[in-house]
Amino acid sequence: MEQEINSCLRANGRTRNCFRAAAATGRLVDYVKSRHITALFTNLTAGGAHPEETDTAISSLIDTWLLLRQIRVAQHRQRTLEIIKSRGMAHSDRVCAFHLTPHGIALAALDEETRANRNDD
Repeated sequence: MEQEINSCLRANGRTRNCFRAAAATGRLVDYVKSRHITALFTNLTAGGAHPEETDTAISSLIDTWLLLRQIRVAQHRQRTLEIIKSRGMAHSDRVCAFHLTPHGIALAALDEETRANRNDD
């Protein structure tokens, strides 16, 4: 499967291997969900890509989808977290700032200046 995914990445999603990789990913998601296993999947998007989309089109299988990104605010970057979807539970539609601390992840509201001057990358 790793070779299929690598060739898919090299071809920018335009090969038959991409369909096989997407099908294999879908089977893996189904397998872990059927056994009540919590799994974490990551997807690295290229610059300029739409981070709310995946090459493997498995968003319908995923229960909770978090989007982590860095946004440019004036002369610095700020890490943000947003919940794209979370099946079966209420969730916020707000974008939150997050900071990595020695005790874990700390969430904070975006300040007014950040919201006003935000340039998503």
